[in-house]
Amino acid sequence: DLLESLTDGDQKPVIEAWIFSHTHTDHIGAFMEFANHVEYTSRIIVNGIYWNVPNYEVYVAYDSYGYSYLSTAKIIAKMLRTTEGDSPKIYHLQSGQRYYFNDITMDVLHTQEQIIRENYYGNLNDASVWLMYNIDGDNFLLAGDAERGSTDVVMNTFASEYFDLKVFTVFHHAINMWNDFTDYLSYDVALYPNYRVASKDGNDKG
Repeated sequence: DLLESLTDGDQKPVIEAWIFSHTHTDHIGAFMEFANHVEYTSRIIVNGIYWNVPNYEVYVAYDSYGYSYLSTAKIIAKMLRTTEGDSPKIYHLQSGQRYYFNDITMDVLHTQEQIIRENYYGNLNDASVWLMYNIDGDNFLLAGDAERGSTDVVMNTFASEYFDLKVFTVFHHAINMWNDFTDYLSYDVALYPNYRVASKDGNDKG
């Protein structure tokens, strides 16, 4: 409803890029639920789906249920339609790529190929894609549920001056966060995507 309210006339809302950091259900589940219902998919256009996911062996070793979600998502993606009426193309994100969406750029800073198996810290979390968006001259950093392994790689790849950010989205509901990394960044706003509210004494309220 919101997308339609932002779209002129009788045109369908166009989602140019639907992007996944990794295939845990709290990051891909809404897509699967949405795209599996024709009453929703018939109301939108999706021109591209963007992700980078590990191979089957990594799923088996770390998070076998995530592989079933990925397989289902690939099937569901075929139910969506582009502006031309085809199924959306799936783009395999790679470090160093830059994508252009009108006046917005999206830089791929890190993908799971940069980490060796021994450096995975939290099942698929360290396979999260790191993305830097530039919108009207401001940088926005999003990295899903990135773990310590990918954080170390990024800090060894980019100088701290690179991370002059307008918005930084805190990793993994702030479960995966380290002072040395937040000190490495410069940012105006930190977005805290939290699925729980902590009390002042540190105990979760649920």
